[in-house]
Amino acid sequence: MLVEDWMTTGAILIRADDSVDRAIRLQRDHSVRMIPVVDEGKLVGVVTDKDLVQASLPSGIALNREEADDITSNIKIRKVMTGSPITIMPDHTMDEATEIILKSKIHGAPVIDEDKKIVGVLTLSDVLRFLMSMTGEDKIGYQFSFSLPDESGYIAKIIDLVKEYNGRIWTISCSYSGVPQGFRNVFMRIYDIAPKDIPELTDKIKQKVKLRYFVDFKQDSRTIFDKQKS
Repeated sequence: MLVEDWMTTGAILIRADDSVDRAIRLQRDHSVRMIPVVDEGKLVGVVTDKDLVQASLPSGIALNREEADDITSNIKIRKVMTGSPITIMPDHTMDEATEIILKSKIHGAPVIDEDKKIVGVLTLSDVLRFLMSMTGEDKIGYQFSFSLPDESGYIAKIIDLVKEYNGRIWTISCSYSGVPQGFRNVFMRIYDIAPKDIPELTDKIKQKVKLRYFVDFKQDSRTIFDKQKS
């Protein structure tokens, strides 16, 4: 999935010569933590909630509310913004964009096209919406996690078992974190299986692979077979 499918369009923007006071009001009115800054239509930086707090509360100076408002009304955004911001392209995959945001430890990033024009922003909330869709949050069902040899054919055996019970698979994901060499952890989200068939399916899966845990989202119940971290 691409960033253009998940980004927030109609981004709130501010000009480099606008005041900090205006940015504070925009942040408050629109509940945003990062605002792209433009100068003559081009992206020149971002101003974050942290930037605004530091600008409105000068270190070591005791101010009343009126004095603080007067200061923020006279400070230009270009003086407090973060220049050369991290950006994302609309044709980046969401996996790529998520990695950029997490590694950079930011709350979001402007999305720009080939002409460096802002077409949207990608926030942590957008990333969470994407991740929730990938886990099948709108499908009440089950999740199995199992450890198996990192060889072809093993996952297919589990898929065949699910099909035996007319089940449907929403997602399959894999991880090599914390597993012995030559193995991998697999996470499978399934639905449309009759509750009465789950115990039998679970037993059959355990006969083929090492089952780590099982979660029944409808009943909000879970069984842990293996304490290994993923």
